[in-house]
Amino acid sequence: MQTRFNRQRREVAWVDDKKKLHLVPWESFKAWVSSASTVGDSVAYRSALFGMGPPAYDDPHGFIGVWRMPCGVEISGIMQWECIRSFMELGPEHIPDVDQSQREPKLHYQKRQALRIQGEWGAWIKRVIADWFMGR
Repeated sequence: MQTRFNRQRREVAWVDDKKKLHLVPWESFKAWVSSASTVGDSVAYRSALFGMGPPAYDDPHGFIGVWRMPCGVEISGIMQWECIRSFMELGPEHIPDVDQSQREPKLHYQKRQALRIQGEWGAWIKRVIADWFMGR
């Protein structure tokens, strides 16, 4: 669903599937992070889901609209909500900067070199043989 967070009016607006516009106060908006463990024959992993939405007017346990986004781990979902909350309550200047040009150039070059070496067949074969001898 298309969503707009309006700081000046302190409200959240979105259009549902029926093309109806909804406006709810920011203070009533709720968010949560749920996690699940999956165990199979050969794999076990955890996944997390970040959800948010306004509560229904007539049902205290229901929601008008719900947004769910996979976020990998719980802390990622919490960080997403903190960015939205910081924008709405403190302003856009309090959102962390994600400018990629602020990276350390030497560190970036070293990472690229390591990835390039890992991509070569000779280094890969050496790694497989070393892992086999070490029992990994």
